[in-house]
Amino acid sequence: MQLLAGSKIIDVDQGLKEDRALFNGAQKLFGILMTIGEAVAYVISGMYGDVRELGAGSSRLRSEAWGTSATRVWGMVL
Repeated sequence: MQLLAGSKIIDVDQGLKEDRALFNGAQKLFGILMTIGEAVAYVISGMYGDVRELGAGSSRLRSEAWGTSATRVWGMVL
């Protein structure tokens, strides 16, 4: 997001409180979506074992647990 703003692909005026708040919110949302996508990719790729052996419920719980813990870290960072 910062690269897009820095290269003027998206127009963000950091001097305006509204623009700054919108940009920060969009950055956090994008980070959370990336984290959830990464969690799903880890489970589907077999990082925790074969998905067929784990079962749908266990796979879902692993994705949610990984995504939730990583999202908390993102919340502290951002």
